[in-house]
Amino acid sequence: MHQRRFCPMFDEMAEMGRTHGDNERISVKNVGFGTRVLYEVVSEFAAKG
Repeated sequence: MHQRRFCPMFDEMAEMGRTHGDNERISVKNVGFGTRVLYEVVSEFAAKG
């Protein structure tokens, strides 16, 4: 099975070192950015449906 990875973040490598472990976290900047990007992507797909 092929898997596509879509993870909209700034400075992804630094952030990835803090995810999926003890004290897992991402920056507030990346939460806002990721939310905006994902909203735009879903809105584009919904508009084409």
